[in-house]
Amino acid sequence: MEFFIPFPGKNKKKVFLLLCGFLSLIIALSLESQTFSQGSDIRANQIKVLETVNSFRGQWCCANNGYLYGVGANYTDVVRKHETGQSYETRGNVTSLDPSFRIEYKMFPTSKPGLFFILVKNDSGFFLLKSTDGGATFTNVYTFGEDNGVKGSNPEVRILRGLLEITRETPGGGSAGTLYLGEYNISRSRIRGSVNDRVRIMKSIDNGDTWTKVTQWNTNGANQVGHVHAMRQDPYTGEIYICTGDNNDKSGLIKWDGNADWPDNKTLAEISVMDGFTVLYGRQRYRVCDVLFDEDHFYTFADTQLPNNPTGSESGIWKGTKDFSSYTRVNNKIFDFDPMHIGWFGEKIGNTFVFTTAREYVGSFPWKEHNTQVYTSIDGENWYVSGVLNWRDLNNPTLPRYINNVFTYNNKLYIDCIAGAGHYSVIQCNVSKEWKSNEDPVILHPVYYVGTWNTPGNDANSGTSPDVPKRTLNNALTSNRICAGARVKVSEGNFHETNINLNWSNTGLQGRGSVVIEGRGMNETHIISSSGSEDTYGIYIEPEKTLTNSTTPLILKDLDIFSTVGASLNYVLYINGSYIKTIDCIIGNEDNDDSPLVILNSYGSKYLSENSIHIANTGTSIYKEIVRFAASNTSCHLNNCIILNAFNAFEINYPGTDFSLKNCNLYGIENVGVRLGQSCNIEPFIKNSIFSCSYTPIMNLTGLTGTGVDYNLYNKELLNINAGGHSLPVGTDPMHVDAENGDFNLRINSPCIGRGVSLTDLLYDFTNRLRKNPPCLGPFENLLVTRTRYNLANSQSIKIYPNPVSGILTIDYIDEKYSTLSILNSKGIILDNINVNAPVQQLDFSKYSHGLYILQFIKPTGEVSRVKISH
Repeated sequence: MEFFIPFPGKNKKKVFLLLCGFLSLIIALSLESQTFSQGSDIRANQIKVLETVNSFRGQWCCANNGYLYGVGANYTDVVRKHETGQSYETRGNVTSLDPSFRIEYKMFPTSKPGLFFILVKNDSGFFLLKSTDGGATFTNVYTFGEDNGVKGSNPEVRILRGLLEITRETPGGGSAGTLYLGEYNISRSRIRGSVNDRVRIMKSIDNGDTWTKVTQWNTNGANQVGHVHAMRQDPYTGEIYICTGDNNDKSGLIKWDGNADWPDNKTLAEISVMDGFTVLYGRQRYRVCDVLFDEDHFYTFADTQLPNNPTGSESGIWKGTKDFSSYTRVNNKIFDFDPMHIGWFGEKIGNTFVFTTAREYVGSFPWKEHNTQVYTSIDGENWYVSGVLNWRDLNNPTLPRYINNVFTYNNKLYIDCIAGAGHYSVIQCNVSKEWKSNEDPVILHPVYYVGTWNTPGNDANSGTSPDVPKRTLNNALTSNRICAGARVKVSEGNFHETNINLNWSNTGLQGRGSVVIEGRGMNETHIISSSGSEDTYGIYIEPEKTLTNSTTPLILKDLDIFSTVGASLNYVLYINGSYIKTIDCIIGNEDNDDSPLVILNSYGSKYLSENSIHIANTGTSIYKEIVRFAASNTSCHLNNCIILNAFNAFEINYPGTDFSLKNCNLYGIENVGVRLGQSCNIEPFIKNSIFSCSYTPIMNLTGLTGTGVDYNLYNKELLNINAGGHSLPVGTDPMHVDAENGDFNLRINSPCIGRGVSLTDLLYDFTNRLRKNPPCLGPFENLLVTRTRYNLANSQSIKIYPNPVSGILTIDYIDEKYSTLSILNSKGIILDNINVNAPVQQLDFSKYSHGLYILQFIKPTGEVSRVKISH
């Protein structure tokens, strides 16, 4: 059965998107409560995006009582500003106590309004200052390393992570409000076991006015501990964790009940058998600078380097049980990235964990990459990373660099960048919108703006905020110091650009971390290349491969990318040895252009597209391909994509080509869908896809077996390739809703429903709906198919009221056991995931706009039930 119908050349995008959006609404309106077995991991959609929302010039160190507090440019002023806005005031000056004092860019807040502490230094050592009036006046309350030796011989005793304020009573009865600090002795003149080798833990019960010793090490002629990195209280149990370092016998995690007696000069092994203590020690994996917690586990990030860690077995992020019976690594990308890239400070904002890294230089071990990183996770198992700061601005590979401070305040995260990426600032971040399955849920910095935001764009502007946006994308990309981790946000509208030739070859701009060029929506932001000449390009991206590499792409997201240049060979995306990823994009050219849309022009070029539409023009030409492979060892992967109106959509004639189509729909292909030429020597991976081709879906001209080709629908016979044993019979009608007008959703009786194979990297469909197991063929998952259908709201197993709801919705689970409740909008997109932890649960629907919603209940067994809610 042949079902090829030419797709309209004019207004094809608009028709397609309008119909898709309309159909999604119809599906949601008709959706009844359902239950079916669900094998996909729902946790993957629970992560929210950690995103920069503001950037403050200067070094902001802590927050207290509605203010951010920071260090003035002269390193003696204490400055403060309101939590929002950019202006600041000078509050006080530490030289009022001593003309030689300088602030060491560290301030430590407490829960008491106006009370915080400041670390200062002069030639004789480090000191802790206290302020009770928000930095207007100060008192010197503690001298680090006092009596450790002759003054001037040991000035390098200080504090690293900060003060610990006990926020709840400890298991041993320690009182809330007690302050602790651990000394960080890094003196270069330390003599093992002598007077200047001492390390102490101190406490104060009078808001820091006086300090008494809890314990000390290295004062009996031996050396037990190098220094204290940090002290943290577990907010769930009240226990206190102490982090020590650095050599194996000095590196440990000590858990203390907060009251047990702590004799001096005890080794970590000796402490481990004392009542009130539990200790992990003796390996580099226990050498950490911070600890994060959830209800059952704690998390650390190893502060270890290549000289102490030759195989990388100790590096990375670790997860431990609170009885210390298990301590396992959950992330080791840190060592693969760079042995000198070490774990540093962490914070928890909501239910999102954040760890940062430092860059250190030791002896003859140079850096591989020069930027710092931020890692995020919501479950402690799956961590996501992005480059944040690009230290090559200084062009000196021997300088150490750190993210010196991370703190949270009023549900916002603050990262003290110090320098790098052309910035001296603290960035303010929100855990904001839901993470879609195909984007990185991590911070991107800095952010540039193009188009009309708070004001109309002007290319004379800096582009660094919505108040001073650029007019054109081309100017922002070529004039600004785009660096690793940057995001360029483009507003709604049409952007008629000349050729965009991003030759980011300056060594001061290299680093690692995806640059994201992000529009406001697939049919909202249009990037139109309107100039060019014969055998040229529309958008020429990264010919020098400076910001992308084999693992980090340049990301184009939520954009229409079109070329209107009528040349004989004019490419929309010209990829020359770099790695480009398109997400939720439309890539197309005008009707009189027979050129391929994308070219992989040189060795190592990579193209990955997810949830995107590729539209070629309707004229027939042998040049008209979706992707042209022009070199060996290139990669092309399309997931959940719609591919329209090509001659041969993919013609692969070079060796080493890595190619896959997963859950794609090829429609209106005028000749061959995938043509494997004589030189193609790598098996393609083509599954869960639907083909409409006038000649043949797949033509194999080489000796490939086609072992990765299966679970597809073909309108015509294949040539010289094994179709696998699970594909639908050739000529089967996929039963699209309205393919002629661009609606490729499946009808309720489509044979494509549930005929695919589960792919671990495709948990969601084109519209971010959770796929079933087994999934449908093509980009869209059909929500109407169910094994059991019943009206959950009226059943006796659960009660939901009122419905319609205007404010609070009550859910009474009665005796039913559910683990997760998800809220989906009318398009079937998950808006929120909530743990079910009580027999009666209440949801505040006032924060949602009026409309129809779906409540999705998941049992521990994986069984899913749904019910409609009207708001």
